[in-house]
Amino acid sequence: MSVTSSRAFTSKYSNDEITVTCDPCRFSGKNSAALKYCKDCGGHFCMYCAKLHLKASPTKKHTLITLIEENETKKPTGKTRKTCQEHGAKLTKYCESHEVLCCNVCVLASHKECIKVTSLKEIADRNVVFRMCKDLESAIKRLQNKFEALHAEKQDYIKSVEQQTEALVINVNMYRKTIDGILNKLEREAIRRKDEFCKERTDTVNGQIKTCKTAITILDEAYKQVDTTLKESNADMFVNAKTVQNVVNKYSEVLSKIEPSEKEGLRFVPDLNIEKYLGGLEALGEVLVEKYSAVRKDNSPSIASSRRSTSENRKPNFTADINVKMKSDKKTCFITGATFLYDGRLVLADDTNKCVKLFGPDFKPVCSIITATSPRDVTTISHHEVAATLPAEKLIQMLRIGPKEIVKLRGLLLDIECYGITYHMPDLYVTSGWSAEREIQIINPDGELRKKIRLSKSIFRYPLYISIDPKAEVMYVSDYLNGVLVLDMTGKVIMQCKDADKGSYYKGVEVTVPGQVYACQWQDNGITRVHTDGRGLETVLSWDKMDRRKPLAIAYTSKTKRLVVSFCGEKRDLMSIYKFY
Repeated sequence: MSVTSSRAFTSKYSNDEITVTCDPCRFSGKNSAALKYCKDCGGHFCMYCAKLHLKASPTKKHTLITLIEENETKKPTGKTRKTCQEHGAKLTKYCESHEVLCCNVCVLASHKECIKVTSLKEIADRNVVFRMCKDLESAIKRLQNKFEALHAEKQDYIKSVEQQTEALVINVNMYRKTIDGILNKLEREAIRRKDEFCKERTDTVNGQIKTCKTAITILDEAYKQVDTTLKESNADMFVNAKTVQNVVNKYSEVLSKIEPSEKEGLRFVPDLNIEKYLGGLEALGEVLVEKYSAVRKDNSPSIASSRRSTSENRKPNFTADINVKMKSDKKTCFITGATFLYDGRLVLADDTNKCVKLFGPDFKPVCSIITATSPRDVTTISHHEVAATLPAEKLIQMLRIGPKEIVKLRGLLLDIECYGITYHMPDLYVTSGWSAEREIQIINPDGELRKKIRLSKSIFRYPLYISIDPKAEVMYVSDYLNGVLVLDMTGKVIMQCKDADKGSYYKGVEVTVPGQVYACQWQDNGITRVHTDGRGLETVLSWDKMDRRKPLAIAYTSKTKRLVVSFCGEKRDLMSIYKFY
């Protein structure tokens, strides 16, 4: 077998490259590659030292092989290397001080001062090693599972970044359209002022032109009359002359009242402040990284304090109507539930078409999934998971939301006809709706009942929709007849907001920002703000009853500060979008 001239060799049974140095050269301060291995004394030698080793009397009968031959003849029986990576010698010792395996060379070179350097035969008790191997297997499996979970998490992160990037581009385009809309409005106003000026001037001049034409015609007739008067009698001539004189006097007066047209230059003077402001901007907006973390509970939540932290003048402004009917729909839509995902996409529960729908951040339809029975409400659990209530089955259907698909996950079976639903980490809060139970059930993600909140009939008649203020730790429940109920997280009633002088019916309820709550008043065709400081309800949106829009479900996204409202009546295929400025 030929001798390799490389300073390193590669094992057939490992991808690791092992550099072996000559033992005598290393002890003398040199760094020569070892090419030979002594099977008798376990030493490594360069070609020169190998010859000296065979010439010496005590070692002349030793057997030397090349390192490659050593590697081939000593085939490993397991996956673990049994030779020292630094010196290539057999591992024979264990240093308890440093917790490392050593060869004889390691002991002499690096572990002379160590107190506990034990032979492997002495320390390797089979029972102990067996338990150690079992513990290692468990530790490896746990570590492997963690890496697999981390791998899946990182893949989800990449997908989330891609989805959020697409959503961000859509939001930039939508904001650009908003800016374009403002500029178009300013342009229309400038054109309107131009048209108003031109109309005023042209109407005046056109009237003067008409007067001039009339005067020319009448004066032409008067001229002809004077010409023919010369042939008549003196008396007739005098009468005609006086008549024509009156005409001349009249139009002389008219002419004096018509002012000469001044030469006017019409030009556009731009508002340079707009150009100056826009030119000073570097971008349409900032790209911020929001880190999502568990909601931190305050020790002493206060509704009033959270309300004071928001603007009292925030009111929703109409943006547009969107059509929520998809090509697969066979009936008129009836959107009874809505929720926004964190990336701005919209998920809807369509009662009549028995499906859950997904719309993009631009409110364009993406996909839908059929449910066995009619869904009633829907809530967001995570970036990619929502939950929908199916009252007829007494079931909460968990759904995974992908980029372009919705996938059914597990179903949580309840003992009530679940209606409204919301998520407050880590539990689901479900109302009983029209059923006789009149309660709120708190369910964990595995479907286990954590708690039931039951109140008297005067409070809970038909609890329909529910929303939670995560900062104030307060529940808002819309009862069809009893108004909007404010409860703490234990179920204690804090207050009841209801228009006592109106026969209103209450449907969807939503917390937009901490302390600001909006509810649908179905009978009054309006959206009311729920004031938690005792002022009661304030109507902020209303529709003419002739428009036949009865607000039903409501949802808000803090990402774009948009509020969407669904309707029953004749506008069931439409949802209205409002924005807070």
